[in-house]
Amino acid sequence: MQALNSAGADSDGLNDLGVRLPVRVVVTNILAEIIVLFTDDVYRALEAGGKYVVSGVIEEKRRMVELALVESGFRIEEVYSDQGWVAIIAGK
Repeated sequence: MQALNSAGADSDGLNDLGVRLPVRVVVTNILAEIIVLFTDDVYRALEAGGKYVVSGVIEEKRRMVELALVESGFRIEEVYSDQGWVAIIAGK
């Protein structure tokens, strides 16, 4: 994850994404192995009470993702499962 400053620009100031930190919600639909790499970064990017929605997680990797979220300080609020795929809503 590229380092962003409070104006949402990368640390070089070259790429203004128009994102203002902190944010209310982050949504990902990527591999579990990628999600767990960035749980600390997402936690820092969220405002107090913010939500992190992760999906695209196969059932076999659910526990790994939940553990990484909790270790980063998130609370697991809801979990949805359908045909071997999982979505998790975590709160800061």
